[in-house]
Amino acid sequence: MGRSRMSVIKRQREVKKAEKAAQKRARRHGAKEEVFAEPQPTVRLSDVDSSPDAEDESDEKD
Repeated sequence: MGRSRMSVIKRQREVKKAEKAAQKRARRHGAKEEVFAEPQPTVRLSDVDSSPDAEDESDEKD
């Protein structure tokens, strides 16, 4: 069947404790908690669309 109910509870407790310790360790080294939730892209698509090259092309048409 798998693990007994008590071993499942014990495992969940260990995981929770390890996650909390990892967050404390990261905070100590200057990281923010949002980093763990979801990594942010380095470049947004809106920044790519409004690249300097696109602006140069519109200037040449004038």
